Amino acid sequence: MDNPSLFVPAIVGDGEAETGPLATGWQSNKLVNPRTDGIVLPILHLNGYKIANPTILSRISDEELHEFFHGMGYEPYEFVAGFDDEDHMSIHRRFAELWETIWDEICDIKATAQTDNVHRPFYPMLIFRTPKGWTCPKYIDGKKTEGSWRSHQVPLASARDTEAHFEVLKNWLESYKPEELFDANGAVKDDVLAFMPKGELRIGANPNANGGVIRNDLKLPNLEDYEVKEVAEYGHGWGQLEATPTPGAHSSSSRPPVPWVPTLATSSRTTRATSASSDRMRPLPTVCRLPTKSPTSSGMPATSPTRSTSTCTSPARSLSSCPSTRWKASSRPTC
Repeated sequence: MDNPSLFVPAIVGDGEAETGPLATGWQSNKLVNPRTDGIVLPILHLNGYKIANPTILSRISDEELHEFFHGMGYEPYEFVAGFDDEDHMSIHRRFAELWETIWDEICDIKATAQTDNVHRPFYPMLIFRTPKGWTCPKYIDGKKTEGSWRSHQVPLASARDTEAHFEVLKNWLESYKPEELFDANGAVKDDVLAFMPKGELRIGANPNANGGVIRNDLKLPNLEDYEVKEVAEYGHGWGQLEATPTPGAHSSSSRPPVPWVPTLATSSRTTRATSASSDRMRPLPTVCRLPTKSPTSSGMPATSPTRSTSTCTSPARSLSSCPSTRWKASSRPTC
């Protein structure tokens, strides 16, 4: 968010992709403004199995799989490798060509967003289909390993104690030609290191990923300012106190305003609550205002407030760049 030049390829295993948090995470593209935010490229590694079971997404048809992601706002691309004897360099070339195609589409989305802030784009995502445990031994002890759940985690747990398993492990590792990667002392060869990123271009040193170099102390409001003082005098249960507004006010003071997603902010829950007051936990940010309606002769607004849209009054943006124009037919306040 708020980092328009940032590009993040996020690799998601098909087992974790069907867990609750990640199944919800696919919807995060609804919150991205391609003009002001970066781009996330989800890469679904569809290898067919999790720890002991097939995955759901690998057991549906290709048509249903693509329609599923398209319905969530993505333009799916699919790359398949490892199911035949295709040369590895050929696989690398095919993938590089597809990557260029996806990158061009991302650049087009960013360029279009500079002049069209109305239509939400379909963001590219990549379905990377390979066998489970690709390049591991195809069979261990006569049991299918590559392309099976058995390749999950540690397929040769007894290699230290079993000579036969040690030989399988040795042959497996030698298939990667370590003599081309390491010198006689076991150090990585210079020509291998030559193409690797340096400095802040390394993943772990990238300022966007290394929070240690950009860390600041949290600016929290004084907790005592939000004390319900009547409780100390009258006891718990006094009056008509509600559990959610007070911590909601504290939370809203602890974070910067999010001016263009008020409908999400006002309905978020920071505590579990059963009362209707939970929808009032966080007030509308001050930069978002519902348009004033002229009362009719009956004293009622001329139009229903639920059908109105808000006006973005942020001093930092002109109306033409305000994300409120992205959805024309909204039935809820957006800014």
